[in-house]
Amino acid sequence: MYLPEQLRKFTILPVLVVDSVTQAVALTEALRAGGMLAVEVTLRTQVALSAMREIKLSFPDILLGAGTVNTPADMEAAAEAGADFAVSPGLTRLLAEQARSMRMPFLRTIWPCPMCCVSGVPGWPGEPRSMQETGS
Repeated sequence: MYLPEQLRKFTILPVLVVDSVTQAVALTEALRAGGMLAVEVTLRTQVALSAMREIKLSFPDILLGAGTVNTPADMEAAAEAGADFAVSPGLTRLLAEQARSMRMPFLRTIWPCPMCCVSGVPGWPGEPRSMQETGS
């Protein structure tokens, strides 16, 4: 199934910032038990890539995203760790080219907010129709 179609099934995408692999697996297990079949792990900590590998090994059916992907090297490392898609706080030509060459589904966050974020997934419930709606 095409990634946007998979993501449209979810109204919430839990975003994990983890300090240990054990924490990541436990959180994913709890989220999965509660019906969440997709998670994003941000690349903001030293253990993020190891956590992603273990999540994918433990829960191969989970739709796994890598967040805070800022460079082409981040995208490559995320793919090697088992990411099904990448999320970035911005879009650069280099990231877009890397995503295209790797055939990595890539989402760009369009509305940063301390309490939430809206990612630019076409047709995602609640997606702003235009930048004007986000106040940008």
